[in-house]
Amino acid sequence: MFKWAVGTAFFIGAAAVFAVRALTQDPAPPQPPPAETALGCEAPKPEPLSLRLDGSGHAWSTLKTKTGEVRVVVDTGASMTTLSAEDARRLGLAVQSPPRRKARFQTANGMVVGELDQLLNVRLGHLCLYTLEVAILPAGALSNSLLGMNFMRKMRKIEVGQGRLLISQ
Repeated sequence: MFKWAVGTAFFIGAAAVFAVRALTQDPAPPQPPPAETALGCEAPKPEPLSLRLDGSGHAWSTLKTKTGEVRVVVDTGASMTTLSAEDARRLGLAVQSPPRRKARFQTANGMVVGELDQLLNVRLGHLCLYTLEVAILPAGALSNSLLGMNFMRKMRKIEVGQGRLLISQ
C-alpha cells in the first residue's frame, strides 16, 4: 500500500510540473498570414534592392500596398514613415471614425500635429513588411511622402556607394 501511495504521489507531482511548464511558456509569436503572397512577397531575396541616388543625394522608390501605391523619398533622417493625407488615401487609409491617435511631428517647416496608423502588407521593390506604422500629416504639411527609419531598421543591411542606396532584407 505504501509503494502504491508513493508511486501515485510521484505521478501526480510529475504531471503537475509538466502542466505548469506548458501553461507558463510563451506561445509562439504570430506568423504573418499567407496574404503577403498577394503582393508577391516570398522569403527575403538575397540580393539587395538597389535605388539610384538623384543629384541631391536622395533615393526615390514606390511604396505599395494591396490598395495602391505612392512615390516616396527614402529619408534616413526621418524616424518614421510619413505620408501626406492624399498619399494615405491612395494606400487605403481613409478618414476614420473614431479618429486615429494624434501625435506631434517636427518637420523642416516646424511642428505639425498628425495621425498615426498602420499599413499592412507593404512592399518596396522586392522588400516586404507585414506591418508598418505611418504618420499621416495634414494637407500642405509635407511636399513628399517619406520612407523613414522605422522601415529601414527592419532591414538587414543598408549601404550607400557609387551613387546607389542598397537595402537588404
